[in-house]
Amino acid sequence: MAHKKSLLPLGHEPPRDTREQISGLPPEPTILNADELLSGNNEVLIQHGNDFYRLKLTRQNRLLLTK
Repeated sequence: MAHKKSLLPLGHEPPRDTREQISGLPPEPTILNADELLSGNNEVLIQHGNDFYRLKLTRQNRLLLTK
């Protein structure tokens, strides 16, 4: 996907709501690094409201998210 030239200083991006207002595009999702998220573990629990989800790194080096 091609990026439009930004008028902002290098390394500065507009706030997500501003990007949406200016371009009409939805905000870009936040990128999380799986290694940092797992913190050296093979699995972590993620709480969403009252529910818990398990994010597990499999032996095939894939991520599995289960409720």
